[in-house]
Amino acid sequence: MIHLKNILLVSFLSIGLNSFAQIDSIQFGKLAGKVIDAKTKKPIEYAVITIEKDSFKKSKYSDKEGDFVFSNISVGNYSIYVSYTGYSKMKTENLYVLKDSTSYNVFVMSDPIKFIGCNFGNNHKLIEKDEPTQQNLNKQQIMRMPY
Repeated sequence: MIHLKNILLVSFLSIGLNSFAQIDSIQFGKLAGKVIDAKTKKPIEYAVITIEKDSFKKSKYSDKEGDFVFSNISVGNYSIYVSYTGYSKMKTENLYVLKDSTSYNVFVMSDPIKFIGCNFGNNHKLIEKDEPTQQNLNKQQIMRMPY
């Protein structure tokens, strides 16, 4: 019986050590960058940065300096999408993350989206002005008003 317990103990320990060895063999790096406006060269705060690799997908916002960091991501090629209200969405493919290092990229947001206005001409009013009306009501009239 003691012999069986020893075999089970050694089996569980080797499985556990093997699991730790597999976790240790996974290689990680960082992906960082900055988002700026092409015209003003100022950082863009709250731009949405999304990284994708196979089925992995993660998003973050840029900070007040336009900076962002994705830490502890597995080594490999990523697609990055950068979007911000008023600008066209950017896509960059094949950004490689190296083991134990930081891949740094600057994303310059240009091509602002142009909004097309509507012209209804001078003959169409969008809002009609109502003339104010005033009426004095007594207590009985107020009591009969619908809620």
